[in-house]
Amino acid sequence: MVGVHLVGGVIGTLLIGLFATESAPNKTAGLFYGGGFTLLGTQALATAAVLAYSFAVTWICAKIVQFTVGLRIDEQDELRSIDIAAHAEEAHVIDEEPRAARFALEDANVSRESRRRAPVSGRTRRPDTGARRPDLPKPATP
Repeated sequence: MVGVHLVGGVIGTLLIGLFATESAPNKTAGLFYGGGFTLLGTQALATAAVLAYSFAVTWICAKIVQFTVGLRIDEQDELRSIDIAAHAEEAHVIDEEPRAARFALEDANVSRESRRRAPVSGRTRRPDTGARRPDLPKPATP
């Protein structure tokens, strides 16, 4: 996301200083339309100000999170599998369980069969089709 929003925003903002015409709302032409460096300089200063503000606010928010709940998961959970430790589910497992996931599951005393039966995060429907997961029991009807 940083690449899209940061780079796209900076490039778009600076290009206004190059390609703006006098028919724009501020009635100022860009460098390529005879306006000189005035608008380009203004756009560059505004870009630098927004970058500095965004960095400062993000840094403050990250420090608050770091001192309250922490920014990192435990190293042991990270080595075993973040998906299992944080979400109680596996990701990117095709044919066989990766070694880290297998050890994490053994440590948690969770069998593969019980994981198949339990819905993750309360989901009972498949997100791609909306169909009911076949491994879950049907709800009781009154």
